[in-house]
Amino acid sequence: MTPLIRCNSHGSLYPILASRLSSFSSSAISNSVASKSVHLAAATPASAYASSTIIIPLESPTLWHRRLGHPGPTVLHRLVKNKTFDCSSVYNNTFCNVCELGKQSKMLFSSSNSVVSSPFALIHSDVWQSPIISPSGMRYYVIFIDQLTRYTWCYPMKNKSDTLAMFIQFYAYIQNTFNKSILTFQADEGGEFHKLESYFLSHGIHFCYSCPYTPQQNGTVEWKNRHIGDKLRCLLFQAQMSFEFWVEALQYAIYLINILPTPTLNYLSPHEALYNRPPSYQSIRTFGCLCYPNLVRHTTSKSLPRSLPCIFLGFSHHHKGFRCLNPESQRVYVSRHVRFSETIFPYVEFYKHPSHTKSPLFPTNFDFTNPTPTSLHMQPLPYPQKPPGPISILLRTPSAIKPSAKSAQQLPTTPPTSTIPMSSSTLTSP
Repeated sequence: MTPLIRCNSHGSLYPILASRLSSFSSSAISNSVASKSVHLAAATPASAYASSTIIIPLESPTLWHRRLGHPGPTVLHRLVKNKTFDCSSVYNNTFCNVCELGKQSKMLFSSSNSVVSSPFALIHSDVWQSPIISPSGMRYYVIFIDQLTRYTWCYPMKNKSDTLAMFIQFYAYIQNTFNKSILTFQADEGGEFHKLESYFLSHGIHFCYSCPYTPQQNGTVEWKNRHIGDKLRCLLFQAQMSFEFWVEALQYAIYLINILPTPTLNYLSPHEALYNRPPSYQSIRTFGCLCYPNLVRHTTSKSLPRSLPCIFLGFSHHHKGFRCLNPESQRVYVSRHVRFSETIFPYVEFYKHPSHTKSPLFPTNFDFTNPTPTSLHMQPLPYPQKPPGPISILLRTPSAIKPSAKSAQQLPTTPPTSTIPMSSSTLTSP
């Protein structure tokens, strides 16, 4: 016998399952009848209502999960909770084989628990391939990041096989400059890093790899690569310069990243975290702006200009001076005595004249989704040698001004044999 409860509304008959009868006491039913005028038909057999009533068992949540195309547990639980449809019980997120086959996803990553107490106790590294081969043939770069201070070093490479040589140079730099040793080295499982294992073992360096296709396990260097790429693009876009200058822009981008505060260090800069002193901002100028280096020493006549309009390309790594490019002669002057006009960017003006080959601001083979490569050395800039026009006359080097080997550098056609890492400490104020 199945008891039924009839409400005041017309035709509303609701079955009470036998398994739930124990929860209904006589007093509870009496109170319900008195307060809501519910007519109890407990003494009447269910067969008496057979002509006008059909008792349908409620569907299980598993059945609704299948009906609705295997929604997530949160969605189905909310539908059941809101009584969107009749369900026999609350969805308890049972294991579903179909969901595993059709919706398998990666598990969430917890925050890194790598705790270090001294610089160079943990070094993160990665190798990136450039979508653009530099004029000197550089296509890859390897990046090293200190876990404690987030300080960044980069080395350009022609081939991935040069990773071992770059790490040996970096390790020698760390030992000579800071008198420190690297304890742990973290990288992905690229073949270029497997060649370092024998060197690690001979120097007592513990090495760990990320799981295949799991860059999240080396997230520090992945985020740093993105940060570098973002800043590099901003520098080039602001100066409206071609991506031929990615080498110079990246050198300056790394310098800025190392001296800027970061929320990772509670708004301390990597430079201050590593060197225990705040960086200086006095010599910072806008990348790619118009500048005038003092060239009095290079003139043969007092009637000639004492300077030339150039493009600011950052600081010299081996001098306390600014690097200024004369686009007409392809010469880079290194000078401490430089005047800047930081609201003018002459690169576009130089290429507006038909006598100069138009250099694309955005090369077709440039990948905007990945960070741009980095390098620490100047590369040859393929400026055309054409007759000067009205604009290029202003930028042209007078024939009487002959740059000397000490203060004027023609961009090298081959990379140097050794690489020195980019460091904001070595780029002192001019």
